Amino acid sequence: QFYIKNYEFQSVSMNVSPPDEVVNDQGIAIAGMNPNNIKNPQLRNQYIKKIEDNQHKNLINLQQISINSARSNFFNLIKNSSPWAKKANISIEKYMEMHGLNEEDKKEFLNRINK
Repeated sequence: QFYIKNYEFQSVSMNVSPPDEVVNDQGIAIAGMNPNNIKNPQLRNQYIKKIEDNQHKNLINLQQISINSARSNFFNLIKNSSPWAKKANISIEKYMEMHGLNEEDKKEFLNRINK
């Protein structure tokens, strides 16, 4: 399932800091530095893992933003077309079924149209 109900957005960094033990050739460690500049393979791998984890969190955040936006647009679309359903004498239950809403989405849709 792509949609995560009540998703809490994960904190991400623009530039990931390397492990504390890391220093580059100039004796300093810089967030966002190239992992290849870390000579110690274990520390380099730790840093690469931190970067990958940050990227993964960011992708999930972006996915949830997109999905929530699409869900909102979808609910607004069917909400705005529901007067047509009334004129066509289609029950709201049948109307929701026509749009493929599952039980949880039906509850959310009913809450939205009753606001």
